[in-house]
Amino acid sequence: MIELVAQDSSQRLGLGKLPALVGQASESENFLQDAIPGKYNCLISRIDDRLIVWDLGGGMLVNGVRMAKATVGPGDTLRLGGVDFKVQHDHAPRRYVWGLRC
Repeated sequence: MIELVAQDSSQRLGLGKLPALVGQASESENFLQDAIPGKYNCLISRIDDRLIVWDLGGGMLVNGVRMAKATVGPGDTLRLGGVDFKVQHDHAPRRYVWGLRC
C-alpha cells in the first residue's frame, strides 16, 4: 500500500489503486484539503517497481526541488498545494512467472 502522509499529520492519503489522481477536485479519490487552484495537482503511477509522479500544473516539489516528473521512494517528500507529504510504501517488488506478473 502506498500512502502520502502530511508531515503535520493533518492528512493521510492512501493510494490503493494506481494510477491515482491527487488534487482538490471533488471527484478525485485523493482529495487535498489545502490545494492550490486547479483541479488536479499530480498523477502517481507505478512503472515496473518505481513510483513515478507527474506534476499536473500545481507546482510540485520533490525533496524541495521543483519537478515536472520524478521517481519517488519511501521517505521522499512531496509538496502539493502547500502541504509536505512523506511517501510511504512497502516497495514489494513485483514477481513474474513465465513472463506474467503475479
